[in-house]
Amino acid sequence: MITDILGASIQQKSAKPAPFVAFIRWLLLYPPSQKIVDMAFRSVNPDIPSVVLPSDRQYLESSRAVKRDLERRNKLVIAGVGNFQPPPLKSGNISVKELQEIRALLSSNDQLLLPGTAAYHAAIFTGNLLYNKKRPGAVVVPYTADQIASVVSYARVNHIHLTIKNGGHSFAGYCLNYGGIVIDLTFFKGVHIDDKEDIVTIQAGCVWMDVYDALYKRDPSYIVVGGRCSTVGVSGFTLGGGLSAFSRSYGLGIDNVTEMTVVTAAGDVLTIHDEVDDDEKKKLFWAMRGGGGGNFGVLVEFKTKLHRVDDSDAKVAYGPMSWDLSDSDARERFKAAMDAFNNREWPAELVINAIWQYKAGKLWGEMTVIYNGKLDKCLEILDPLLKFQPTVFDVKEMQWHDCVVIEHGHDVESLIYYHCASFTFGEGAIKPAVTNTIISLMEEANKLLGDNGKAYILWDMAGHETTTVAKDATPYYWREGIYVGCFKIQWQHRRMTASSLAFAEEVKRRLLPYALEGKAAYVNYIDSTVLNWPYAYYGKNYARLQAIKKYWDPTDFFHFPQSITPEIPKNLQSLLKSYVPSTSRTFERAANISLTSAIDTVQHTPETQVVDEHHRPLTGPEATAAMWDQYSFSDPEKLWNMEEFDSEKVLMAISGDRTQAE
Repeated sequence: MITDILGASIQQKSAKPAPFVAFIRWLLLYPPSQKIVDMAFRSVNPDIPSVVLPSDRQYLESSRAVKRDLERRNKLVIAGVGNFQPPPLKSGNISVKELQEIRALLSSNDQLLLPGTAAYHAAIFTGNLLYNKKRPGAVVVPYTADQIASVVSYARVNHIHLTIKNGGHSFAGYCLNYGGIVIDLTFFKGVHIDDKEDIVTIQAGCVWMDVYDALYKRDPSYIVVGGRCSTVGVSGFTLGGGLSAFSRSYGLGIDNVTEMTVVTAAGDVLTIHDEVDDDEKKKLFWAMRGGGGGNFGVLVEFKTKLHRVDDSDAKVAYGPMSWDLSDSDARERFKAAMDAFNNREWPAELVINAIWQYKAGKLWGEMTVIYNGKLDKCLEILDPLLKFQPTVFDVKEMQWHDCVVIEHGHDVESLIYYHCASFTFGEGAIKPAVTNTIISLMEEANKLLGDNGKAYILWDMAGHETTTVAKDATPYYWREGIYVGCFKIQWQHRRMTASSLAFAEEVKRRLLPYALEGKAAYVNYIDSTVLNWPYAYYGKNYARLQAIKKYWDPTDFFHFPQSITPEIPKNLQSLLKSYVPSTSRTFERAANISLTSAIDTVQHTPETQVVDEHHRPLTGPEATAAMWDQYSFSDPEKLWNMEEFDSEKVLMAISGDRTQAE
């Protein structure tokens, strides 16, 4: 390509080489230093003043810290205590040859989406600018489970990172990756209703509105334990537990799932359930009901129980009761209402979710009422709260389908930075101290963000049926949790990232002490900054999940920064417990998040060996460094240019062809 461009340039100019051509010739004969490459990059990207490039001091210091810490980790291997096996990923983009081979596994060119096309960018868009550097090498849109299996097998054999995207609502952007394959389940939209068995079969590419539309058309009284936000994908919701407006009556989403079809890391298409005649498959079924998305395989479809609303007219009572907290009298009434709410037993048919947020410059405390029954009965039950005179009360009878339309949630068109943190509180935990803390935090968030962002704190109400299931019956450990809380902060400008994330940490510092064991969180409100995430999400069930992961995915093929890792060998457990992390931010994150991926040294085969571009086997530290170079940016508010030197890109950049250079 370079010679073609040079030839064309020479033909268009006089016999005497133009300065530009002479410079390019010199560039090819004497490859530039990294600093020159970075200067060229900055010259064509003047609108990105905060970019961190490989020649910068900050980049070099970070790289040295990573190498230093990896050397420290490697000493453990030299000492004979075991080897740290990184995930079998290849650093960099997929080659042309690999793309051709992937295309051969599919039925149509339209199923392979490549960078630079509108379909590709639509497929990888999540709406969160915090992760807009994630650019997979290709998006595969399969039509069948067999195609999924073929692509999974190919990626595993060729050590290509693969992640799965359904609704794209992962708060941490874990459905995407750098340079690998994303499986987009867009075409898996089937919903089959079995009225006789009261079972609904849902394909994994659906969002909840697809399901609710199908149920409404069949019978307006039909409901399933699904998400209130209708744009959320059914897969992630269900695999992470699934807290619903009807969970107090019928349990979590995972408590209603009777069967799953999944593609494993080995490329097998399995149908699993509690009655399957294979203990390992039973264990896999256990793990996938609450073990989180993207850990054990690609969910293809699942069967869940069908329920009906209690009202004979197929209606529920739904609506807000809100207090204007900018009014001092209303604020005191709201606090009293929260205290009364916290100290009272409520029926299973009633869900009261709460949210604190600013609207039109005023802070509001709002309770959203969802009652599975008649409006008059609902009002009778709410009487102890209504005496505190909400500023707004608008609870009405309507069909459940209308409720989910009202709570539609965000679409992919929303283009903002955002981050989420979560907490799970037990019964009676919403004491006045918690209410006052939340009000103070929201006022501080408003001062921080002004008109350039927004924040809210909410909880979803659990209890009754969700608490009747044993803590180890599914991976969802925090069964005694009644209030599943979430703090979400969003901002418009890159420069606000550091302060916004710091404020999220302050929220956790002040609210986590009230959570179960001071740690409990919800994996579906995933938080990329939680260090002790295995216990926060899974509690004492994590070790069991690791053992199942080791059987079904021993090389950790299905991997992301907070994925469940294979079981830690006993000879390393005491070492890991006593391990003191480095002061380096990058390695501290690795020590707390990725160190649990330590597994016994395995006999590598050509299918599992990690290699570099020269087919030389990578050492453990080298592969680990490659992984963290893919995922870790020490300053998320800055754009890190992690690409290797590419003479063609430099040529395009210098010649002004920014479209191709990017």
